[in-house]
Amino acid sequence: MPKRQLYSFIFNEQQLDPYTAMSLVGSKVNSIKNVIAPNMLDGNITEEGDPSLSSDGLTLNVERIWSDTAYNELMSVTTIQEIIDHINALDFVSVQNYEFIDV
Repeated sequence: MPKRQLYSFIFNEQQLDPYTAMSLVGSKVNSIKNVIAPNMLDGNITEEGDPSLSSDGLTLNVERIWSDTAYNELMSVTTIQEIIDHINALDFVSVQNYEFIDV
């Protein structure tokens, strides 16, 4: 069953736009980047609306739909808790919410 990915990150400093903010975090978490990038190119992960930044530029909100293939690939290399822990260990951002729910 496809999954809806919902996440919110809080940055310590204002971000210019949501895509730069996503790239900043993604560049520090290779296990995620190496799964997301090719699966987005193949259409196995799609944006559900546009990613958004709060008016103060500190909170990023993203919603995506993941195919079973993409989700299973991610779970074969990491866990949700490992992703959260890794992001929270970065000194410029923290996880407010990170979840996958059945569509």
